Amino acid sequence: MNEKKEKRAFKYDRCLLLTTKKAVLIPAAWLLSVILHNAVYALTGRFWSQPLEEPFFFILAVVVIPLYALFSIIYTIIRRSLTRLPFKKR
Repeated sequence: MNEKKEKRAFKYDRCLLLTTKKAVLIPAAWLLSVILHNAVYALTGRFWSQPLEEPFFFILAVVVIPLYALFSIIYTIIRRSLTRLPFKKR
């Protein structure tokens, strides 16, 4: 019964707990979004007389990825301080 309760209490660990892999993927995803935003902007400007900007990658790079990184850092700090777990080596 305790195992089930423990699993339910920390159900966001998989998505929000910051690991080394996620710490590398977050800046890589940000950089990819910036590059795709600029590439889409350049390609659409070449084919249409009026450049059509793709806001999806812009919003992803400016809002979504930094918020995810911030929430991940805060969640990891709170989760580690509440449970006093040492950082796992992978």
